[in-house]
Amino acid sequence: MKRYISFIISFAFAFLLWLIVNLNGEYEDSFKARILIKNLRPEKAIKNDYPEFVNIRLKGRGWKILPFYFLSKPHVSIDLSNIHKTLHLNLLNNPRVQISLPKDVNFVGIEPDTLSFELEQRMEKKVPVVLSYELKNENNSFAYPPKIFPDSVVVSGPESMVSKIDSVFTDKILIDKIGQEVNTKVKILNPNQKLIKISSDFAQVKFLVEQIVEREFVVAVHVTGIPADKEVILFPPDIKVVVRGTISKVVPLELDKDTVIKVFVSYHDVLNDKTGLVKPQIILPEYLKLVSFSPEGLEYIIRQK
Repeated sequence: MKRYISFIISFAFAFLLWLIVNLNGEYEDSFKARILIKNLRPEKAIKNDYPEFVNIRLKGRGWKILPFYFLSKPHVSIDLSNIHKTLHLNLLNNPRVQISLPKDVNFVGIEPDTLSFELEQRMEKKVPVVLSYELKNENNSFAYPPKIFPDSVVVSGPESMVSKIDSVFTDKILIDKIGQEVNTKVKILNPNQKLIKISSDFAQVKFLVEQIVEREFVVAVHVTGIPADKEVILFPPDIKVVVRGTISKVVPLELDKDTVIKVFVSYHDVLNDKTGLVKPQIILPEYLKLVSFSPEGLEYIIRQK
């Protein structure tokens, strides 16, 4: 055991000496450096694509450039002050370009060595946030429209791009739970992270998914717009209506169908009918879908009161 410990200590000491000797040598290597934009006028925005990173070549002692491999990354700052429209920039020896480097680390080269920037008027616009989702089972649906907070965000950037954005979408979520209310956080997708800014990166979403069912109800038909001295008798006086919706919305209709499902014919349509059958109109709340109704035409009698 002692021999094993002695071997490890000796090996570690030898490795340390080797490391000290080698890191005292001079090295040259390339590193990815992030582009940082400074002093862009508040009313202006960059409209052209430009690289997020450039490759810079550095030279220095091993101890000096070692952190660039593991800890810190170099960055290149570009000053866009007093630029109104376009700038073609040579990154070598340009006062608008600053590369932050520790002492005794020398800048050798950069690739690409030129960049172009096109500026235009900056625009802000408020747009809705749209939930992107996939229901695992097509026989399920939302019991109520998903609630999103914030339901809208402010996007800002070059006018030519922002003017075309009518909404932003969340990251797509797969929904497989039913009958259980879900409250979750989702990412808001940025159509162009480099050129467009969004006032919020995430949204809180609340929803309930339930099974979709169909039910048939017999609903009385009403006649609207009847003059005070007239009376319209329909045959039959009610129709069968089949609706589709989530279970929590459809089942309670057994007690409240005549209030929720509106079925009517217009006295004006009765007067102008030439077939002897008038078609009923059906109004449903947005959470219900009409599957079918019968009969599709009703006979009628108009008589004086």
